[in-house]
Amino acid sequence: MKNLHAFHRYANKMVDYFAQLDDKKFKLYINKMKSCQVFGDALTTSNVIRGEKDILIDIISKLTDRSEKEGLPFEKDVFIQSVSVQKIELQANILNFSGWLEEIPYAYFNELKKWRENLFIDKAEKIERYLKINSRENIKLKDISNELEISEQSLNTIFKKKYGTTIKRYLTQLKIENAKELLTTTELKIHDISEYLSFVDESYFISTFNKACGVTPSKYRQNYIEKLLNKKSV
Repeated sequence: MKNLHAFHRYANKMVDYFAQLDDKKFKLYINKMKSCQVFGDALTTSNVIRGEKDILIDIISKLTDRSEKEGLPFEKDVFIQSVSVQKIELQANILNFSGWLEEIPYAYFNELKKWRENLFIDKAEKIERYLKINSRENIKLKDISNELEISEQSLNTIFKKKYGTTIKRYLTQLKIENAKELLTTTELKIHDISEYLSFVDESYFISTFNKACGVTPSKYRQNYIEKLLNKKSV
């Protein structure tokens, strides 16, 4: 029974790493499962084929249960389960047991990975839309979390996966773009623009703008006015 116990232990580990989408360790425990000689312990000599199928269906059951817990939509979960079970039951003989031990888990792995990636993209776009609408405000992660019902801890991970930057940096970029527009289309004072865009204070606004644009807000406005005057004089 030693090999059978090891097989189920490895199967449980495989399912854990499936849930984490850790491809390296997921593959490792699939290979450990393959290395176990379970047939003598798990399968009856009178019906080896049925025993092989039962082991594979048990793995499908484990993966289906875990997929559901990880949030994979019910219809996707059930579809993979029914297709996998049907494919196994239609086999007259399980000619490549090791191959099935890899094919079935990866069917679940790839579906969960694709679903999570799509979920991240959808959530990332919602975060970006929220930032654009509220770019004037002094937005905190908890504000986004409360509004969009996304855990505060996962916000930057989700956002960076799609946009390649943190929420704070992206929000700063939006504020700088807003500042440029205000500097070139209004006569608002630097202090007023700083307040309007919810910077901590005027000094921080000036240093942030200078870092992003290579010039201070005042110099940026001056350069813009000089360009306009030069065009008119030509």
